[in-house]
Amino acid sequence: MPDISSKKISKNLASLLAILFTDACVSPKKKQSWRIYFVNSSETLIQLFQDCMVRVFGIDKERVRMSISHDGFYRAVVNSKEIGNSLVGRFGTFRTLKYENGELPNAKLPIDQLIASNAVHEFLKVAFSCDGGLCFYPAY
Repeated sequence: MPDISSKKISKNLASLLAILFTDACVSPKKKQSWRIYFVNSSETLIQLFQDCMVRVFGIDKERVRMSISHDGFYRAVVNSKEIGNSLVGRFGTFRTLKYENGELPNAKLPIDQLIASNAVHEFLKVAFSCDGGLCFYPAY
């Protein structure tokens, strides 16, 4: 598995991070592994997730299990101790929702690394594709 511990963030890693910080999750699986899980209504974004996992971590495409949920959403799942440890070890938690007790998670975007790697554009493009977009209109 490729080492993602360097400070450099490739465009593929920037895209993957945008997906993970918006609509995906990296969750412990039986305390011995990790589940990297992405559900979306866009088949294109699911394919991007698969492509980024393959390119960033050098895994076979078949390791990304693809399916359609009962409610018509596309789903992609990777179970991997190494990939989960690598992601969480470098970037911390990807949880962005408050905990039930109202406490905020300790998620931190790698802004300085994205800027230094000239990958901000890629990160924002994918993040806005996952979680909406910008509207520019004249204010009256």
